[in-house]
Amino acid sequence: MRFIFPVLIFMCYAVSGNAQGKGMEINNKMGLGHIRVESSKVYMVPPAGYEQVIGSIGFKDSRSDNSIIVREAVGSYKSLLESFLKENLKINGLKMLGQEKLTLNNEEATFFTLMQKVGPKTFGKYLLLFGDDEYNVMISAVFPEGSAEADAIKQAMLSVAYKEERVDAPMPVGFSIDFSGSGLKFARRISDAVMYTADGSSSNKSLTKNSFFAGSGKEAPADRAAFSLERMQKQTKSQLTITENKPVQIAGLPGYEISATTTAEGGNRMLYQVLLFRENMYYILLGSATENHSERLQTFRKIAATVKLD
Repeated sequence: MRFIFPVLIFMCYAVSGNAQGKGMEINNKMGLGHIRVESSKVYMVPPAGYEQVIGSIGFKDSRSDNSIIVREAVGSYKSLLESFLKENLKINGLKMLGQEKLTLNNEEATFFTLMQKVGPKTFGKYLLLFGDDEYNVMISAVFPEGSAEADAIKQAMLSVAYKEERVDAPMPVGFSIDFSGSGLKFARRISDAVMYTADGSSSNKSLTKNSFFAGSGKEAPADRAAFSLERMQKQTKSQLTITENKPVQIAGLPGYEISATTTAEGGNRMLYQVLLFRENMYYILLGSATENHSERLQTFRKIAATVKLD
């Protein structure tokens, strides 16, 4: 009986074949079973027992490690699909078992059935990609191979519906930042952090070229100055040249601002970091730019100055 609820809800959606060769056509209408995936404009009917977890954009099974994760990004669906086919399928142990073309809510979509071996364990994976020329969504799920919940998970993923207006991603818990006038667009949220880039893409190239990251960490050490330098070095595997390192106070919090350069990963790269300390935690702001260093540095400083505590 545990799977009856999501199955019945899914059967109410309009599903039909497509004579133009675009695959199955699914048109979902918002129903009582739909739940908004926090920090997104996506709505889904999760399987029974699946709940949203703070710090994760999607749903997790309260009885196991099964999960359904949602990622939104600016960029075309076709580029996302091409990137996945060229890069992700090269991951060691990952094997494609099936690929279904769909028309989902009048947009192109592809549903992948995958398998991956991780050590002695084998996992089943589902991946749903859809979108248009400017916006794309990736919904992924992972579960033990042969899981009895596989069908319910797939039905939940294909139950996706969404509101056309974009939902601004909320900042991590505890503080907010104003990106207006920075020229940066929301790219994605990862756990308790957000990333903004010039083109709204979360690709490695975009993150390196011009981006800003804001998040938080726990258990700040006693030697804050040394910790700040150590944290800055983690931004690159190459040698850093520190150009400035000074104490700052923003939103009433003490911290350190560091700027540096490195000649690896994307060429001559400027890195910016602010760590602000609060009781047993810290907030971290990271900027990266490979051109117009002086201008970008001023932009990053203006963004950091807008930090406000909740």
